[in-house]
Amino acid sequence: MSRLRDRLRRRIARVEHTLRGAVDLTRGAPAVPGAALRGLTGLLRRNARVTPDGAALRTIEADARVLRFTWVELDAAVDRTAAWWRRRGVVRDDAVALILPNRAAAVIHQLGLLRLGAIAAPIDPERRGPPLTHVLRAVAPRFILVDAAGRAALDSLDHPPAARVFDCDGDCDGRLDTSPDGMRHGIPHGIPSGVRAHGAEAPTVRDPLGVLEATALLLATSGTTGRPKAARLPHRRILMAGLAFHALGAHLRPDDVVFTPLPLSHASAQLAGLSAALWSGACFALAPRFSTRRYWRDAITLGATVGLYVGETGRYLADAPLDAESRRHTVHTLLGNGLAGDVWPRLQAQSGVRRIVEFYGATEGNTLLINASGKVGSVGRPVVPALTVPRFGGAGPRPDLCLARYDVAGDAHVRDADGRVVEVQVDEPGELLVRITTLNPIRRFDGYRDPAATAAKIVTDVRKPGDRWFRTGDLLRVDAEGDWFFVDRIGDTFRWKGHNVSTQAVSEALAPAIDGPFAVYGVTLPGREGRAGMVALAGAPDLDGLYRCAQSLPSYARPLFVRRVDAIEHTGTQKVQKARLRVEGIQCRDAIWIMTSEGYVPLDDAVRDGVMDGSRRL
Repeated sequence: MSRLRDRLRRRIARVEHTLRGAVDLTRGAPAVPGAALRGLTGLLRRNARVTPDGAALRTIEADARVLRFTWVELDAAVDRTAAWWRRRGVVRDDAVALILPNRAAAVIHQLGLLRLGAIAAPIDPERRGPPLTHVLRAVAPRFILVDAAGRAALDSLDHPPAARVFDCDGDCDGRLDTSPDGMRHGIPHGIPSGVRAHGAEAPTVRDPLGVLEATALLLATSGTTGRPKAARLPHRRILMAGLAFHALGAHLRPDDVVFTPLPLSHASAQLAGLSAALWSGACFALAPRFSTRRYWRDAITLGATVGLYVGETGRYLADAPLDAESRRHTVHTLLGNGLAGDVWPRLQAQSGVRRIVEFYGATEGNTLLINASGKVGSVGRPVVPALTVPRFGGAGPRPDLCLARYDVAGDAHVRDADGRVVEVQVDEPGELLVRITTLNPIRRFDGYRDPAATAAKIVTDVRKPGDRWFRTGDLLRVDAEGDWFFVDRIGDTFRWKGHNVSTQAVSEALAPAIDGPFAVYGVTLPGREGRAGMVALAGAPDLDGLYRCAQSLPSYARPLFVRRVDAIEHTGTQKVQKARLRVEGIQCRDAIWIMTSEGYVPLDDAVRDGVMDGSRRL
């Protein structure tokens, strides 16, 4: 009887969650929803008409100036920029790479291109050499816009790009209004003023119709699992995600300021930041880059009320004490993904932020989960619960989502006698698969610029012959209450002593003994099945502390090796780069320690040889 009551209570809670979501989405939609039919710049035009003097964009420029735009000023600047690009031959569906740091010009040029129906491809100028070559090859732009930072990035290439290159701070200069009056009206360096050579004002550019399914952005994936790919983001997906982040996550108001130091080449900055701000009428604010020391001071400078984080940035902020000045910040909500459960309460206590909203999604994915309840450690629930309510309790079947049991050692899904995937039970990790359908716009998989890369992310015959599902590459679990939790990335999870080891779980256990960034991964050893656990960190390790923390883990999950490195490398989206560390294993010149029954001891040449030839017992 009690079990039946529990199931009924969970079912009622899910229905209430569905109804709350529907109400929030209705409230979050604009008074004139038809504006969204013209894409992101349709929302911009609506805001300029409804709240012309409201705060729209604030940026901290490289020279430390703070630029401020109202909605009417931002709309006019985007108009001028669209006209400037049109005069240079940009037409609908042309791809233009914007190799710019976070600055006002980057936002305005992007929106100007979208107003033409063109495709913007923001690229972090920190990408240099071969990684930048791969991104440009994936994007295949017709034009490239750079500034000094972008020019330095292009100079790092072995061969110049085939696309025509414009300099934001050079080619635009002849049409800039740099007078004091012009600067007061929000026309900073690098943005066309709209004044032609013969003195006539540039015409207003109408927002395009029929763009919902057209590609708006090409965003390069982080490349942690291979070479970067150019993910296609149509207006439809950007608009739906922005509305969800606004209405179901941050609950933005027009007087909010959404602040991010994340690069515009990152999906969080675009979807949870710019798109959500356009929906709600809130101000979008940019800092040049992420800095633990400057995060809260930049938030104060920009008047931020909602801050974005991603990956390890949450841990950095939790570990950094706030000085008296930084505690004056007005941020009431932090929104992001990748916040470990052990960091969550520390970040809240350290920052004084009342609300943390964790979410789960992928740049190219076709699902989004948002934790609106504040349940620590959870990535929340699907934002379209009406389509994903289980027919049974716990982690039972869902029409659009599937947690498939995954064989880490065999690197494949477990399938039954009929060839269908085996779905996990409550609290059991499985790879999240999302059904692909063209009828439901939320579940469409827009893929990449490269058709082969798109095909590689699709798995078939999941529940019935011929069905198609998007592979997230992530292991998640669902508890009995219906809340979802991120477990690990496939490729990060490794197998040792016949058990699957989650690097996420190991990281959380070791975190109290480590001051600074670190990486947990598995390394191959000759003659031994699976991968042995290893942790790499910068600086001198607290070996005693690490050993004590490791004892809280099952014996098979305890890292056998500790490596000291000069620095932990990250992608532009603050994901730890582990590929080189995995390949090097224990065959490197860095200091390494090996776990014994007494603690961690130095891995000298004799011990290393014993490990490599199999004579040393692990």
